Amino acid sequence: MKNLQTRIKTDLVTEPVTSVEAKLFCKITGSAEDALITILISAARKALEKYTASSFAEKTIYATWVDLPEDNLLEIPYGPVISIDAVYWIDEEGTEELAVLNTDYWVYGDQDATVKMTTLWTTGLKNTSSVRVEYKAGYGHANTETLPTDLKLAIMKEIVTQYEMRENISFEGGVTLSNASKRLADTYRKKLWF
Repeated sequence: MKNLQTRIKTDLVTEPVTSVEAKLFCKITGSAEDALITILISAARKALEKYTASSFAEKTIYATWVDLPEDNLLEIPYGPVISIDAVYWIDEEGTEELAVLNTDYWVYGDQDATVKMTTLWTTGLKNTSSVRVEYKAGYGHANTETLPTDLKLAIMKEIVTQYEMRENISFEGGVTLSNASKRLADTYRKKLWF
């Protein structure tokens, strides 16, 4: 089992690319393919978010570290981070205890936030359990920059690639994206180490 597990509690409300933009980019007229375009927009965005380890619009995320890293530093994935909403200690039985800001943990940084955990429970016992961080992340919020144009274009290029090449293409080693989409997204790609 990998040490970091993430789950999206609430996904974004509005996709960063509209159906009108996607259809224009794909040179589609009419409405016969609207349902497919909606699916392709979401799929392209999610694949590029996974590839870049970023959130392209505001969403709420749960990140759980099964084992607290030795340095007690939790690099928050899938930013840019808008806010850290809650941090929980989780014991071996799965019982959660709300951690207290500036006592049990500290937040460093802004959009690339890091959470520093204490090594002791509030009860004074040594902590050897899991930690869950609930937070909001994503481009386009008042606390973060807007989605970079290159990433929006990468989404559209991925949509047109998937629209035109309706076949299974398997690449080993992770996310399957077109080369054009990868080139545009590469400068925004974050390497997460857990």
